[in-house]
Amino acid sequence: MMMRMGNIIYINKVEMIDAGQLSSSTFFKQGAKIPEDLPFVELCTVGLSNFEISDKVENKVRIFHHSLKSKLVECIEIGNRKLCFRLTAVDGSQYMIGTDSRPYPLVQQEDLHPSELSQSCAVTLYISWKSICFYKVL
Repeated sequence: MMMRMGNIIYINKVEMIDAGQLSSSTFFKQGAKIPEDLPFVELCTVGLSNFEISDKVENKVRIFHHSLKSKLVECIEIGNRKLCFRLTAVDGSQYMIGTDSRPYPLVQQEDLHPSELSQSCAVTLYISWKSICFYKVL
């Protein structure tokens, strides 16, 4: 599971799920075991998504910062939901942003309506999450 932190990973599939539905999953330092029958919802993305993982030591604890930037066809309904995300990279590897417990990922959306016809309309999804572990799906 060793990976050089600070690498950019290109994601071609983004799926979301309510955090409470991950209660049957197992998260440990080596990765995450996610049951295959969980009701993940695939988001309709435009092109590749940018996923970056960086790490630093705070108060003698290694903290991983996960950030995802993705273009979507339409806004997703967030409300007060605690969402987690499963990401699939172009090489087939999968990563989790969030677990069934706190802290939950911070999810933001930006719906752009450009003033010029040459600019594209798209929703940009930003996900940020800090954790003491980096979860690659096993």
